[in-house]
Amino acid sequence: MGSNLTAFATTQYLNGWLHRPQQLTIPIGNDVDEVALALTADAYSRTGRAQAHALSADGEPVTTRHGLTVLPDTSTSHAARTITMPTGKSGQVLDDVLHGIARAYGAPTAYGVALDLEYPGFHG
Repeated sequence: MGSNLTAFATTQYLNGWLHRPQQLTIPIGNDVDEVALALTADAYSRTGRAQAHALSADGEPVTTRHGLTVLPDTSTSHAARTITMPTGKSGQVLDDVLHGIARAYGAPTAYGVALDLEYPGFHG
């Protein structure tokens, strides 16, 4: 089976069938980069292995760097794993997120997420 098909099958079918989704929390605060937050939450959630939730320290709404209001989740399990959003330029965040996914869930999963996002050039 080709690498594209293997990665696609891993993220779209096998991960969901073989693994119970892990709960992830992404700590956020005022002035959070909304692009980095969206890319991080979306990419981890596309793995088929995780469900990402944004949480603020006090549970109150957060105002992002460009004025959006984010209503953080309030019903996340205490057993959730915390992930840190990459910092830096928004356009470079996805590479860091995909490398984090590769470390956590394997290169085929990270590559499958890159394919799903139509993000060329990432090969884990």
